[in-house]
Amino acid sequence: MGGLKCAECEEPAELKCSACKLVAYCGKEHQKKHWKEHKNLCRPFEIVTDPEKGKCLVATRDLQPGDLILVENPIVYGPRPHMVEEGPVPCPGCCRLIIADNSARCDGCDFPICNPDCPGLKDMDRHGHECMILGLRDVKAINGLHDFYRQDALLTLRCLLLQNRHPKKFAQLLEMNSHQDKRGEDTETYKINESRVVDYLQDNFFAPMRILEGKSGKQVLKDISKEIIHQICGIVDVNALEINQDAEVTALYPTAFLMEHNCLSNTKHMFDNADKGYTITIRASLPIAKGDHISTMYTHALWGTQARREHLRETKYFSCKCLRCADPTELGTYLSALKCIGTQDDEPCGGIQLPIDPLDDNTEWACNKCDAKLTNHEVCFLVNQIGEEVDNVQLSNPTVRELDSILTKMLNFVHPNHYHVYSVKHSLVQLYGKDKDRLSARIHAKSTKRRHNC
Repeated sequence: MGGLKCAECEEPAELKCSACKLVAYCGKEHQKKHWKEHKNLCRPFEIVTDPEKGKCLVATRDLQPGDLILVENPIVYGPRPHMVEEGPVPCPGCCRLIIADNSARCDGCDFPICNPDCPGLKDMDRHGHECMILGLRDVKAINGLHDFYRQDALLTLRCLLLQNRHPKKFAQLLEMNSHQDKRGEDTETYKINESRVVDYLQDNFFAPMRILEGKSGKQVLKDISKEIIHQICGIVDVNALEINQDAEVTALYPTAFLMEHNCLSNTKHMFDNADKGYTITIRASLPIAKGDHISTMYTHALWGTQARREHLRETKYFSCKCLRCADPTELGTYLSALKCIGTQDDEPCGGIQLPIDPLDDNTEWACNKCDAKLTNHEVCFLVNQIGEEVDNVQLSNPTVRELDSILTKMLNFVHPNHYHVYSVKHSLVQLYGKDKDRLSARIHAKSTKRRHNC
């Protein structure tokens, strides 16, 4: 029992409060009896409706860094959507990446799997239930036909299967925002989901399922309309969290999805492994005052403001207006700043270019030392060109020399703290870690140079 004592009678206890995990009880009766005292110390937040942001979590008491906010299990989880034509794909049982061409196949549905003994294959909340649907397709595929086995449709199918096995969870799922009003038939997102997921599921699996339902008189799934499938695709895109452990997992949580985005989030979260069902634990990472909104980050912390805001608009359908996004310097980090190419007295001015109004997508950029200005179009063109070069180099299995070369070139145009600079430096650190002799030599050379300069 690990020395836990009942909060009511102080006898040995093993039943923890499922909401906060902070107290334990010897039984249900003492848990009920203690609730009046415990409820004010349980979950330290309430769900409120903000006129601008919708439903969100607001702290009901002051929280310090490290304080527990929430522990909960996912409503549903599955393989992270993979829209690939080659390379590894996730096993539907455990979500670990496998090479489909050389892998074993599921006896029930013929999908590529890691091995026939994978525990998730028979688990009805993982692959077991969906396998019955996937096995209805008559045609079998040859090895390596990625389009035949679309792992990007599996999580949507698992969500649909909640209708029968877990109707309360399905109702929770449908309460999540899908932003269907911004994913209409004329959008690229709608067309991709229509082809990759909706038609794939309906033509290959739901059509034969309906035939069997007609013969047996038993309904397997009530709603498999195009509308509900598109809605679930939106719910997954907008609300799911990605889990990066020893597998590639996407999960939907009943409360955590209500955390709003902030580029200076005040929480941190961690996931338990598959054996514990990918339980999420959320703790405060900054002091949170009573009444403050509880937030997380749904984009990349080391991206610049324009990249973050564009990503959020495309995936979460809102424009961030947080303190970091509103500050031209990004709170003194200069992650988006450019070197000014203006001159003073025929010499480089040495200034930096910053956006005049970062929340205006078409803002001009101005130097902090001279009168030179750039249009947002010019800035975007330069930053995108640099980004493409960085991506091309990083995808080519680069050497230290190649990364050093692009870094030197880049620093002629961007601030030393620019996010593209950090991306290249991160790659360099990884290469140095693989080549310790080279790293020692570089450190020795720099140390010698410093002594010589002194």
